[in-house]
Amino acid sequence: MAGLSGMKQICCYCNYSEVTILKWIRLEEFPATKVGGAWISDTDLVDQWRQKRIVNRYRKENPSINSQK
Repeated sequence: MAGLSGMKQICCYCNYSEVTILKWIRLEEFPATKVGGAWISDTDLVDQWRQKRIVNRYRKENPSINSQK
């Protein structure tokens, strides 16, 4: 678990622009928040968020896999 302090670190870790990260925070439940005027996040939470998005997208694109249980 490694903390990310500031939007620049968050963007660097994710390799996306500030505009994209802010959009994800607003619309996609990206795990970051402002504390005392500074953005903070955590690498483990970001990795979990990414994994969840990948799994959900895969399930949407392959609905027949979900019904094969």
